[in-house]
This record gives sequence, C-alpha cells and structure tokens, in this order.
Amino acid sequence: MDRAIKIRRALVADADAVHAVLLAAKDEIPLTCNFETDKYRAWVRDQCKKREVWLATIDDKVAGVMVMRVYEIFYLVTAPDFQRAGVGRALVRHAIGSILKRYPGGGVIAKARPENSPIIALLTGEGFRPHQILTAQPGWPVYFVGNIR
Repeated sequence: MDRAIKIRRALVADADAVHAVLLAAKDEIPLTCNFETDKYRAWVRDQCKKREVWLATIDDKVAGVMVMRVYEIFYLVTAPDFQRAGVGRALVRHAIGSILKRYPGGGVIAKARPENSPIIALLTGEGFRPHQILTAQPGWPVYFVGNIR
C-alpha cells in the first residue's frame, strides 16, 4: 500500500530536519564542503523563515526537501529512507502547479549535473526540456517547463 505524500512549506522549527536531508545528499547536490557548520545551519533556518523551502512528508517524517527561489528549483532532495517512493516527483509537480497558479503563463527552471541521470529523467518525465540559452555552473544544463525566456 502506498503511503500518502503531503507537501507543505517548511517552518523554522523544521530547519534541523531540512539541514539533515540536504546534508545526506551532499554527494548528489552542489553543497559546500563545510555545510555542517553553524553558518549553513543558519542559512537553512533563513530559507525556512523566507518560506523558500517545501517539505514532502510521509507519516509525519520529512521524506524530501525542495528549496525554491521564485520560479527556480534550487535544491531537490529525497531523504535516503524514502527514495524511489515518488517524493521527488510529488515535489516537482507541486512546484509546477504552484508557480503556474501564481504566474499563469510562467514557468519553472531547474539545473542538474549532466551525470545525474535520475534527476534529468525525473525532470524530462515531468515535461522539462533543456534551455538553449540559460546555463548554470559550467557544464550544468538548465531545464525548464512552461514559458521561460
């Protein structure tokens, strides 16, 4: 039986759990090597306070984290115990739905390392396509869905 994935904005009280999920994915996402410091714990709290972090929960446990900046998926991470349970897909669908609701005719962007085939498959499976002009870090393609110029 599938467990329900619930999506909500992170609260400042969730910052430690958000930090832990991001840190667990340090090999897959571009985190600084000293992400374990108080400086970056404060950064996570600040992102939660700014309402830029979305949580996916299953049975009231943090199953995934998505940090969004306006219309960009900045970080997208599934907690190790919940991988391959549809958490990333649920967060991406939430991002698309919420952005297009707030900005009809708009779009969502995300960047991915070229070797991160699971995230690229997820993005393209949800309708994202490579942007021909926008670039991120050297070698990192930018993907978009909707209208991004």
